[in-house]
Amino acid sequence: MSDVSFMIVNERDAHSRAMYWELKRRAPSGIPVYQQSPFQDDVWEALDGDKDDFLVYDRCGLLTFHIVLPYSFLHSPYIEAAIRATYHKNICNCSFISSFSFLAPFPPCFPLISLYPFRSPPPLLPSTLLSPPRFTL
Repeated sequence: MSDVSFMIVNERDAHSRAMYWELKRRAPSGIPVYQQSPFQDDVWEALDGDKDDFLVYDRCGLLTFHIVLPYSFLHSPYIEAAIRATYHKNICNCSFISSFSFLAPFPPCFPLISLYPFRSPPPLLPSTLLSPPRFTL
């Protein structure tokens, strides 16, 4: 698989903010770790998610899977299955590819972004990321 992006989002409470650098140190190379300001609106509330949820979005920015504990542990098969299903199946009937011929080699839907919340989002999220979940495990 190619062109699959991941993002870790740290919770905005004081303890999580204090542990931000430890989280960043433990994060795999190339995966950004975002810290939400305590004064920003809570992104997890906007996304109807919670700490340790795993959200999978397709190329069009539509949420294809919202995986919650205990299914969101990385050793469980659900995370990989959700990413593979979003990548290989046309879950969302995404029309993004048909508009852009230079993207033709890519499947119609593939994960654009996955959030593994240790809780707290980036300063700005595209409004397309605020769509309701399609599937919940």
